[in-house]
Amino acid sequence: MERYKTSLENSNLIGNIYFSNYSKWISEARQLFFYSKKPAFFSKFESDGEFVTLSCKISHQQEAMPFDQIVVKVYLKALFRHGIIFYYEIFKKAGKSSLLKLAYATESLAFIKTGDCSLKPKVIPQKILDCFKE
Repeated sequence: MERYKTSLENSNLIGNIYFSNYSKWISEARQLFFYSKKPAFFSKFESDGEFVTLSCKISHQQEAMPFDQIVVKVYLKALFRHGIIFYYEIFKKAGKSSLLKLAYATESLAFIKTGDCSLKPKVIPQKILDCFKE
């Protein structure tokens, strides 16, 4: 679970939070999930490859406004030999302990060999799969 604060910088001309922020938040939440489990995954010397997003669908339910506090929850939906599907829930804080769901999203990722211009999927290394055992 990751938390974000919004400001006027995140808003559009209408005054609500611009929709592109949602994809940034889920991307950052995914990166922080992996970093919290395996920091070496982000090292050029330790990396066996990288994840690339194949598709991402965000379904918006409510508006967020500047100065809302945003909470993003990350869930593993499916794990495959060459990829992962994550499910995300995006909320805004509504009071001290309650959350209001703003959106939900699914993101499909493929694991590819670093530096390979062909973008052919590669088997996810065991050290990355170990992130999901906890």
